[in-house]
Amino acid sequence: MNILVTGSSGFIGKALVEELRRLNHNVIEFSHSNGNDITNAEDVKNAVKNAEAIYHLAASLDEQDPKIFEINE
Repeated sequence: MNILVTGSSGFIGKALVEELRRLNHNVIEFSHSNGNDITNAEDVKNAVKNAEAIYHLAASLDEQDPKIFEINE
């Protein structure tokens, strides 16, 4: 199964990606550290294109991040 994981480079995301791969799923990683932007509709649209399931874990924990509310909505 093709599974999209947003926030794939975060603490929980990394563990989830590892477990999904162990279960032989194809994981589509989506993370700011990979150059993705959860607030960019085109980035998200491209990421979900081939996904059969989505785990949405993307979040900003930085209270100084000007996009914190946009990201965490």
